[in-house]
Amino acid sequence: MLTALVMGNMIGSGVFLLPSTLAPYGYFALAGWVVSAIGAMLLAFIFARLSFHIPLQGGIYAFSRHVFGDYIGFQVAWGYWVQTWVGNAAIIVGIMAYLASIWPALMYNKILAIIVSQGVLWTITGINLMSLRTAGIVQTVTTILKLIPILLIAIVGLFYVDVSNLTVEPIDTAISPWDAMNKVVLLTMWSFIGVETAGVPAGSIKNPRKIIPLATLVGTGITAIIYLISMVVIMGVVPQGDLALSTAPYALAAQNIFGSYWGTFFFWVVAIGAIISSLGALNGWILIQGQMPLAAAENNLFPKIFKKKNKTGVPYIGILVSSGLISLLLLFGIQEGFINLFEFIISLATLAILICYLFAVSAQIAMMHTGEISLKDISWVDRVLAPLAFIYVIYAMYGAGNLMSVVALFFFASTPIYAFVAKRKNNSQKT
Repeated sequence: MLTALVMGNMIGSGVFLLPSTLAPYGYFALAGWVVSAIGAMLLAFIFARLSFHIPLQGGIYAFSRHVFGDYIGFQVAWGYWVQTWVGNAAIIVGIMAYLASIWPALMYNKILAIIVSQGVLWTITGINLMSLRTAGIVQTVTTILKLIPILLIAIVGLFYVDVSNLTVEPIDTAISPWDAMNKVVLLTMWSFIGVETAGVPAGSIKNPRKIIPLATLVGTGITAIIYLISMVVIMGVVPQGDLALSTAPYALAAQNIFGSYWGTFFFWVVAIGAIISSLGALNGWILIQGQMPLAAAENNLFPKIFKKKNKTGVPYIGILVSSGLISLLLLFGIQEGFINLFEFIISLATLAILICYLFAVSAQIAMMHTGEISLKDISWVDRVLAPLAFIYVIYAMYGAGNLMSVVALFFFASTPIYAFVAKRKNNSQKT
């Protein structure tokens, strides 16, 4: 179930909608996928090692707080929680985009789009409120189902790839190679967010020192291979111009591969598979949006109300508050159109999580140099890969451009909240 959580959280709306978002960048899109896949494996290794040394509830939040203290721990928990519900909004936008390919009224009827998106959100929220095990079962089933359309296109489509489609120039010929790669790496990294999620519910897992690292590495490795093969197929089968305009690139690829007779049938099959895939990712991330505030609240860094659980042990306050914020974001954002809204939200969410990754990777490097991790537990691989992971995160953040200042402002604007919580914590300790 934990491997399914990692894979399910990564394989969602990103892989199914990003081909359209990245099509204008031409061959830089595929290069960006390769760079992000390497970066994701670096991060998977670091998070696996951290989970072995510090198998604490909260994952990268717990690592950061353990090494750098309460303030940084709060910032990571805050940033991670924000990117979770913002990212969930992007997943729902992806679901709506594929739904619109088989239900065109969603494209022009904004009221209908709002009603359907809210229905999707609160249905999956309801599933997560039942129990952690119920959410885990749904995650396992949807992860298996979501692989069917991806593998179908990846395996069959390899025989239909037109290499000339993979070598096209960016649509905007004025963009420099450096700027194109920076932007693509930031966008493709969105599809690997979730590499860290095995460690978030550590308190609910038996033998976390063994299971969490294994699930992290295996889940990320399989996902990276699936992504790279499927991206080559999608870009090779669908011409750049058609891909850039599509709201359902996988379904369009199926139509191109199977021709006019079977094309419509497989268009529907793949579109429905993409929707199931995204629902599985949404399910996994709604689970996380309750677990992260819980971990921070148990350390007295978030308000105590986030520690409340229902009869089945689900931290329902965190889930309900987060879903309420998603609901508002969708209510105002759905007016902008699916592809444009998707690109903006994933850029915002990816940058927020990269800041959290930076603190977690720094925690690994710090523990290696302070002696908290004994010398016999540090291999040459640790010494090489930890700095490389740090450099990768910095590079991926660079692609955000002006958006970086917005996210940084949002991060540090939370400082008054930390001051309020810290003051209450100190007062309670004195009494």
